[in-house]
Amino acid sequence: MALLPEVNGQKRIVLYGGIEKNRQVIQTTESPADTVVVLDPDSMTWTTRITTASGSFPAKRASAAMAPSSSGLYLFGGINTETNALQNDIWFLAGNSTSADQAAAGECVPIFTNFLLVHGLLMFFGWGVFLVWGTFIARYFSSSGTTWFLLHRIFQVSGLVLSFLGFVLGIVSVQFDHFKFAHGAIGIIVMLLGISQPFNALARPHRPSEGEKTPLKRRIWELFHHNIGRVAVALALINISLGVFLALAHMAVWALWFVYLIVVILVFVFFELLKIPVVHEKMAAILPMKTKEYPVSNEQKMENVAKADESQQGEK
Repeated sequence: MALLPEVNGQKRIVLYGGIEKNRQVIQTTESPADTVVVLDPDSMTWTTRITTASGSFPAKRASAAMAPSSSGLYLFGGINTETNALQNDIWFLAGNSTSADQAAAGECVPIFTNFLLVHGLLMFFGWGVFLVWGTFIARYFSSSGTTWFLLHRIFQVSGLVLSFLGFVLGIVSVQFDHFKFAHGAIGIIVMLLGISQPFNALARPHRPSEGEKTPLKRRIWELFHHNIGRVAVALALINISLGVFLALAHMAVWALWFVYLIVVILVFVFFELLKIPVVHEKMAAILPMKTKEYPVSNEQKMENVAKADESQQGEK
Protein backbone atom coordinates (compact mmCIF):
# COMPACT_ATOMS: atom_id res chain seq x y z
CA MET A 1 0.00 0.00 0.00
CA ALA A 2 1.38 3.40 -0.97
CA LEU A 3 0.25 6.96 -1.73
CA LEU A 4 0.18 8.04 -5.38
CA PRO A 5 1.58 11.47 -6.31
CA GLU A 6 -0.99 14.12 -5.38
CA VAL A 7 -2.66 16.46 -7.86
CA ASN A 8 -4.33 19.61 -6.47
CA GLY A 9 -4.32 18.09 -2.99
CA GLN A 10 -6.27 15.02 -4.13
CA LYS A 11 -5.02 11.84 -2.48
CA ARG A 12 -5.30 8.27 -3.71
CA ILE A 13 -3.79 5.19 -2.07
CA VAL A 14 -2.97 2.04 -4.06
CA LEU A 15 -3.28 -1.46 -2.60
CA TYR A 16 -1.72 -4.28 -4.58
CA GLY A 17 -1.23 -7.98 -3.91
CA GLY A 18 -1.93 -9.94 -0.77
CA ILE A 19 -2.96 -13.48 0.12
CA GLU A 20 -6.39 -14.12 -1.37
CA LYS A 21 -6.67 -17.85 -0.71
CA ASN A 22 -5.47 -20.05 2.13
CA ARG A 23 -6.65 -23.16 3.95
CA GLN A 24 -9.38 -21.16 5.74
CA VAL A 25 -10.95 -19.72 2.58
CA ILE A 26 -13.78 -21.74 1.04
CA GLN A 27 -14.69 -19.41 -1.81
CA THR A 28 -13.43 -16.01 -2.96
CA THR A 29 -13.16 -13.77 -6.01
CA GLU A 30 -9.51 -13.55 -7.10
CA SER A 31 -8.24 -10.28 -8.50
CA PRO A 32 -6.94 -10.28 -12.12
CA ALA A 33 -3.22 -9.64 -12.57
CA ASP A 34 -3.87 -6.26 -14.22
CA THR A 35 -6.02 -4.89 -11.37
CA VAL A 36 -5.11 -2.68 -8.42
CA VAL A 37 -7.34 -1.39 -5.64
CA VAL A 38 -7.52 2.37 -5.06
CA LEU A 39 -8.69 4.05 -1.86
CA ASP A 40 -10.07 7.57 -1.63
CA PRO A 41 -9.09 8.47 1.96
CA ASP A 42 -11.49 11.42 2.08
CA SER A 43 -14.63 9.39 1.36
CA MET A 44 -13.12 6.03 2.46
CA THR A 45 -14.27 4.52 -0.84
CA TRP A 46 -12.49 1.55 -2.43
CA THR A 47 -12.51 1.00 -6.20
CA THR A 48 -10.74 -1.43 -8.52
CA ARG A 49 -8.80 0.01 -11.46
CA ILE A 50 -7.41 -1.74 -14.52
CA THR A 51 -3.78 -1.03 -15.41
CA THR A 52 -2.00 -1.37 -18.75
CA ALA A 53 1.42 -2.85 -19.46
CA SER A 54 3.78 -2.93 -22.43
CA GLY A 55 4.50 -6.58 -21.77
CA SER A 56 3.48 -8.81 -18.91
CA PHE A 57 2.12 -8.04 -15.46
CA PRO A 58 3.79 -8.77 -12.11
CA ALA A 59 3.26 -12.21 -10.64
CA LYS A 60 0.71 -12.24 -7.84
CA ARG A 61 2.48 -11.66 -4.54
CA ALA A 62 2.08 -10.81 -0.88
CA SER A 63 4.23 -8.70 1.47
CA ALA A 64 5.71 -6.68 -1.38
CA ALA A 65 7.40 -3.34 -0.68
CA MET A 66 5.86 -0.26 -2.32
CA ALA A 67 7.53 3.15 -2.48
CA PRO A 68 6.19 6.40 -3.99
CA SER A 69 8.08 8.57 -6.47
CA SER A 70 7.28 11.83 -8.24
CA SER A 71 5.62 10.02 -11.17
CA GLY A 72 4.24 6.81 -9.71
CA LEU A 73 4.96 3.85 -7.43
CA TYR A 74 7.74 1.27 -7.25
CA LEU A 75 6.91 -2.33 -6.37
CA PHE A 76 9.66 -4.65 -5.13
CA GLY A 77 9.96 -8.23 -3.96
CA GLY A 78 7.36 -10.10 -1.96
CA ILE A 79 6.29 -13.75 -1.82
CA ASN A 80 4.75 -15.38 -4.88
CA THR A 81 1.27 -16.55 -3.82
CA GLU A 82 1.30 -19.36 -6.41
CA THR A 83 4.72 -20.89 -5.67
CA ASN A 84 5.58 -19.37 -2.24
CA ALA A 85 8.93 -18.35 -3.74
CA LEU A 86 10.60 -15.04 -2.86
CA GLN A 87 10.49 -12.42 -5.60
CA ASN A 88 13.43 -10.07 -6.28
CA ASP A 89 12.03 -8.09 -9.22
CA ILE A 90 11.19 -4.38 -9.44
CA TRP A 91 8.10 -2.98 -11.16
CA PHE A 92 6.95 0.57 -11.73
CA LEU A 93 3.31 1.76 -11.77
CA ALA A 94 3.16 5.12 -13.54
CA GLY A 95 0.36 7.50 -12.59
CA ASN A 96 -1.01 9.96 -10.06
CA SER A 97 -4.22 10.61 -8.14
CA THR A 98 -5.95 12.03 -11.23
CA SER A 99 -4.97 9.27 -13.65
CA ALA A 100 -6.10 6.71 -11.05
CA ASP A 101 -9.64 8.09 -11.22
CA GLN A 102 -9.50 8.19 -15.03
CA ALA A 103 -8.43 4.55 -15.37
CA ALA A 104 -11.04 1.96 -16.36
CA ALA A 105 -12.95 0.57 -13.39
CA GLY A 106 -12.66 -3.15 -12.76
CA GLU A 107 -15.45 -5.45 -11.68
CA CYS A 108 -15.73 -6.01 -7.95
CA VAL A 109 -17.68 -9.15 -7.09
CA PRO A 110 -17.71 -9.51 -3.27
CA ILE A 111 -17.78 -13.29 -3.04
CA PHE A 112 -15.98 -14.40 0.09
CA THR A 113 -16.71 -17.38 2.34
CA ASN A 114 -14.31 -18.80 4.89
CA PHE A 115 -14.38 -21.17 7.85
CA LEU A 116 -14.80 -18.28 10.30
CA LEU A 117 -17.99 -17.10 8.60
CA VAL A 118 -19.46 -20.62 8.53
CA HIS A 119 -18.40 -21.08 12.18
CA GLY A 120 -20.39 -17.99 13.15
CA LEU A 121 -23.49 -19.07 11.20
CA LEU A 122 -23.44 -22.59 12.65
CA MET A 123 -23.04 -21.27 16.19
CA PHE A 124 -25.86 -18.78 15.68
CA PHE A 125 -28.32 -21.41 14.45
CA GLY A 126 -27.02 -24.07 16.87
CA TRP A 127 -26.89 -22.13 20.14
CA GLY A 128 -28.72 -18.93 19.21
CA VAL A 129 -31.79 -20.61 17.69
CA PHE A 130 -32.24 -24.35 18.26
CA LEU A 131 -30.76 -24.74 21.74
CA VAL A 132 -32.26 -21.48 23.04
CA TRP A 133 -35.80 -22.29 21.96
CA GLY A 134 -35.42 -25.96 22.88
CA THR A 135 -34.62 -24.79 26.40
CA PHE A 136 -37.58 -22.41 26.25
CA ILE A 137 -39.95 -25.26 25.35
CA ALA A 138 -38.69 -27.44 28.21
CA ARG A 139 -38.89 -24.60 30.71
CA TYR A 140 -42.38 -23.30 29.99
CA PHE A 141 -44.33 -26.10 28.29
CA SER A 142 -43.25 -29.26 30.14
CA SER A 143 -46.57 -29.46 31.97
CA SER A 144 -48.68 -29.59 28.79
CA GLY A 145 -48.80 -33.08 27.29
CA THR A 146 -45.86 -34.98 25.81
CA THR A 147 -45.32 -33.09 22.52
CA TRP A 148 -43.01 -30.64 24.28
CA PHE A 149 -40.52 -33.44 25.02
CA LEU A 150 -40.34 -34.51 21.37
CA LEU A 151 -39.81 -30.92 20.25
CA HIS A 152 -37.25 -30.34 23.01
CA ARG A 153 -35.27 -33.38 21.95
CA ILE A 154 -35.37 -32.45 18.23
CA PHE A 155 -34.28 -28.88 18.93
CA GLN A 156 -31.47 -29.87 21.31
CA VAL A 157 -30.04 -32.61 19.10
CA SER A 158 -30.16 -30.38 16.01
CA GLY A 159 -28.54 -27.52 17.91
CA LEU A 160 -25.75 -29.67 19.30
CA VAL A 161 -24.92 -31.14 15.88
CA LEU A 162 -24.72 -27.69 14.30
CA SER A 163 -22.74 -26.19 17.17
CA PHE A 164 -20.27 -29.10 17.22
CA LEU A 165 -19.58 -28.58 13.50
CA GLY A 166 -19.18 -24.87 14.20
CA PHE A 167 -16.82 -25.63 17.09
CA VAL A 168 -14.58 -27.71 14.81
CA LEU A 169 -14.51 -24.96 12.16
CA GLY A 170 -13.74 -22.40 14.87
CA ILE A 171 -10.62 -24.34 15.89
CA VAL A 172 -9.52 -24.76 12.27
CA SER A 173 -10.07 -21.08 11.45
CA VAL A 174 -7.85 -19.73 14.25
CA GLN A 175 -4.12 -20.08 13.60
CA PHE A 176 -2.93 -19.24 17.12
CA ASP A 177 -3.69 -20.33 20.70
CA HIS A 178 -7.39 -21.15 20.53
CA PHE A 179 -8.38 -20.93 24.18
CA LYS A 180 -6.19 -18.12 25.55
CA PHE A 181 -8.78 -15.42 24.94
CA ALA A 182 -12.29 -14.95 26.33
CA HIS A 183 -14.27 -16.07 23.27
CA GLY A 184 -12.28 -19.29 22.90
CA ALA A 185 -12.28 -20.09 26.62
CA ILE A 186 -16.02 -19.53 27.00
CA GLY A 187 -16.57 -21.53 23.81
CA ILE A 188 -14.88 -24.67 25.13
CA ILE A 189 -16.81 -24.40 28.43
CA VAL A 190 -20.11 -24.01 26.59
CA MET A 191 -19.42 -26.98 24.33
CA LEU A 192 -18.40 -29.23 27.22
CA LEU A 193 -21.59 -28.33 29.09
CA GLY A 194 -23.67 -28.83 25.96
CA ILE A 195 -22.17 -32.20 25.07
CA SER A 196 -22.66 -33.42 28.65
CA GLN A 197 -26.44 -32.87 28.46
CA PRO A 198 -27.42 -35.84 26.24
CA PHE A 199 -25.21 -38.13 28.33
CA ASN A 200 -26.78 -37.15 31.64
CA ALA A 201 -30.19 -37.38 29.91
CA LEU A 202 -29.45 -41.06 29.24
CA ALA A 203 -28.91 -41.55 32.98
CA ARG A 204 -32.10 -39.76 34.04
CA PRO A 205 -34.15 -41.62 36.67
CA HIS A 206 -37.74 -42.41 35.75
CA ARG A 207 -40.38 -39.81 36.57
CA PRO A 208 -42.49 -41.01 39.53
CA SER A 209 -46.08 -42.01 38.96
CA GLU A 210 -48.85 -39.72 40.09
CA GLY A 211 -49.16 -39.77 43.84
CA GLU A 212 -45.63 -41.11 44.38
CA LYS A 213 -42.89 -39.12 46.05
CA THR A 214 -40.07 -37.87 43.77
CA PRO A 215 -36.95 -39.93 44.57
CA LEU A 216 -33.80 -38.12 45.69
CA LYS A 217 -31.94 -39.33 42.58
CA ARG A 218 -34.56 -37.71 40.34
CA ARG A 219 -34.35 -34.43 42.26
CA ILE A 220 -30.55 -34.34 41.98
CA TRP A 221 -30.70 -35.19 38.27
CA GLU A 222 -33.24 -32.44 37.59
CA LEU A 223 -31.11 -29.95 39.50
CA PHE A 224 -28.03 -30.70 37.40
CA HIS A 225 -29.70 -31.21 34.01
CA HIS A 226 -31.88 -28.10 34.16
CA ASN A 227 -29.24 -25.73 35.52
CA ILE A 228 -26.38 -26.97 33.34
CA GLY A 229 -28.56 -26.32 30.31
CA ARG A 230 -29.52 -22.83 31.47
CA VAL A 231 -25.91 -21.87 32.24
CA ALA A 232 -24.73 -23.22 28.88
CA VAL A 233 -27.35 -21.24 26.94
CA ALA A 234 -26.65 -18.04 28.86
CA LEU A 235 -22.88 -18.35 28.27
CA ALA A 236 -23.49 -19.19 24.60
CA LEU A 237 -25.50 -16.00 24.05
CA ILE A 238 -22.73 -13.98 25.70
CA ASN A 239 -20.12 -15.70 23.56
CA ILE A 240 -22.01 -15.11 20.32
CA SER A 241 -22.07 -11.41 21.23
CA LEU A 242 -18.29 -11.49 21.75
CA GLY A 243 -17.91 -13.27 18.41
CA VAL A 244 -19.83 -10.54 16.59
CA PHE A 245 -17.34 -7.99 17.92
CA LEU A 246 -14.29 -10.15 17.16
CA ALA A 247 -15.43 -10.76 13.58
CA LEU A 248 -15.64 -6.98 12.97
CA ALA A 249 -19.01 -7.66 11.40
CA HIS A 250 -21.00 -5.06 9.47
CA MET A 251 -23.07 -2.71 11.61
CA ALA A 252 -26.27 -4.27 10.24
CA VAL A 253 -25.16 -7.68 11.57
CA TRP A 254 -24.51 -6.16 15.00
CA ALA A 255 -27.93 -4.52 15.00
CA LEU A 256 -29.76 -7.69 13.92
CA TRP A 257 -28.02 -9.84 16.51
CA PHE A 258 -28.59 -7.51 19.46
CA VAL A 259 -32.22 -6.88 18.50
CA TYR A 260 -32.73 -10.66 18.35
CA LEU A 261 -30.92 -11.08 21.70
CA ILE A 262 -33.15 -8.47 23.34
CA VAL A 263 -36.24 -10.22 21.96
CA VAL A 264 -35.04 -13.55 23.40
CA ILE A 265 -34.42 -12.00 26.81
CA LEU A 266 -37.80 -10.25 26.85
CA VAL A 267 -39.66 -13.44 25.88
CA PHE A 268 -37.94 -15.43 28.64
CA VAL A 269 -38.60 -12.70 31.21
CA PHE A 270 -42.27 -12.49 30.19
CA PHE A 271 -42.86 -16.24 30.46
CA GLU A 272 -40.88 -16.39 33.71
CA LEU A 273 -43.17 -13.75 35.19
CA LEU A 274 -46.21 -15.74 34.04
CA LYS A 275 -45.04 -18.61 36.22
CA ILE A 276 -45.83 -16.41 39.24
CA PRO A 277 -49.53 -17.06 40.06
CA VAL A 278 -50.30 -13.46 41.04
CA VAL A 279 -48.78 -12.09 37.82
CA HIS A 280 -50.56 -14.70 35.72
CA GLU A 281 -53.92 -13.82 37.23
CA LYS A 282 -53.39 -10.10 36.63
CA MET A 283 -52.27 -10.72 33.03
CA ALA A 284 -55.31 -12.96 32.47
CA ALA A 285 -57.55 -10.05 33.46
CA ILE A 286 -55.89 -7.81 30.85
CA LEU A 287 -55.12 -10.20 28.01
CA PRO A 288 -57.38 -12.91 26.49
CA MET A 289 -55.57 -15.70 28.36
CA LYS A 290 -56.96 -18.93 29.67
CA THR A 291 -56.82 -19.41 33.41
CA LYS A 292 -53.81 -21.56 34.05
CA GLU A 293 -53.93 -24.54 36.34
CA TYR A 294 -50.51 -24.67 37.94
CA PRO A 295 -49.01 -28.15 38.13
CA VAL A 296 -49.03 -29.72 41.54
CA SER A 297 -45.98 -31.68 42.60
CA ASN A 298 -46.26 -35.28 43.76
CA GLU A 299 -45.34 -34.20 47.29
CA GLN A 300 -48.16 -31.64 47.31
CA LYS A 301 -50.62 -34.23 46.01
CA MET A 302 -49.64 -36.62 48.81
CA GLU A 303 -50.08 -33.85 51.39
CA ASN A 304 -53.53 -33.04 50.00
CA VAL A 305 -54.52 -36.72 50.18
CA ALA A 306 -53.28 -36.92 53.78
CA LYS A 307 -55.23 -33.80 54.73
CA ALA A 308 -58.36 -35.20 53.10
CA ASP A 309 -57.97 -38.45 55.09
CA GLU A 310 -57.53 -36.50 58.32
CA SER A 311 -60.63 -34.43 57.50
CA GLN A 312 -62.72 -37.55 56.88
CA GLN A 313 -61.51 -39.14 60.12
CA GLY A 314 -62.40 -35.94 62.01
CA GLU A 315 -65.93 -36.02 60.62
CA LYS A 316 -66.36 -39.60 61.78
